[in-house]
Amino acid sequence: MARIINIAIGAQSLLNKTRVADFIAPLLMRLYLVPVFWMAGVNKATGFSGQASWFKSLSIPAPEVMLSLAMTSELLGAVFLLLGFATRWMAIPLMVTMLVAMV
Repeated sequence: MARIINIAIGAQSLLNKTRVADFIAPLLMRLYLVPVFWMAGVNKATGFSGQASWFKSLSIPAPEVMLSLAMTSELLGAVFLLLGFATRWMAIPLMVTMLVAMV
């Protein structure tokens, strides 16, 4: 029984040594999402009138306002994700934007 406990303690100490790299996975995810949101925001900004008419055809209320909110959240979200600033707070409008896009 003591041998099993010693093996478990040794395994746990090995796992604890990998905790120094815990930031890598969220960093890679943020860096992957930055160009996705940036390009979506830039596409909305460059084709604003066409996008607004498309939003109107989808029966989205106040299409210009909704387009501005989506564009702003995508552009600011991309910048904030890149900098790692307020990522949890910026995830909220980005999630709402993506949920609307999915529906």
